[in-house]
Amino acid sequence: MFDDPQYHSDEKSRVRAFHWNRVKDEHFMQCFEQDEALIEGVGLFVQQALKGESAAIIIATEEHREGVANFLRGNGLDPARLQREGRFTSLDAAETLARISVDGRVNRQRFFEVAGTLISRASNSWGEVRAFGEMVNLLWLEGKRAEALELEGLWNQLGKIYPFALFCAYSKGAFECGEDEECFSHVCEAHSMVIL
Repeated sequence: MFDDPQYHSDEKSRVRAFHWNRVKDEHFMQCFEQDEALIEGVGLFVQQALKGESAAIIIATEEHREGVANFLRGNGLDPARLQREGRFTSLDAAETLARISVDGRVNRQRFFEVAGTLISRASNSWGEVRAFGEMVNLLWLEGKRAEALELEGLWNQLGKIYPFALFCAYSKGAFECGEDEECFSHVCEAHSMVIL
């Protein structure tokens, strides 16, 4: 699928056609080939919260964080002002992953201290919360597949405490392992919805 030239040309179209406004308290994922499509997808996802009276959190690579901020500015939103108001939080994925880890492994207590605090604060202040994260993708690309699935499980546990929408993105390269189909099925099982 990813090697099909038609897939590349259609990726942005599929992102634009998706009903981002209908996403509620779900934990969903999408695989991306193009950074531009990922940035646009995340931008469309979080702007739904930020154009209303809700909160958005992104935990992403620096390139993607800057891309989303540019997307928001291009759509009439001021990320810096929204951050000052506490409605928009943008964190580096690698730094946040280090904060929730002990001895190089994701730690449940640290996860709830860091991610749990972010979600609870946003939820208590603004009600609806939309979050986007790339930490699982970083782990998966490092070959830490069990740990990535463990982190997906922690997000699911957090979702039982606070209702929020969580968007996980995996790069195309994430599933180029020897047992592609099995890898992909385990990740899909951790999510309530998979956008193909």
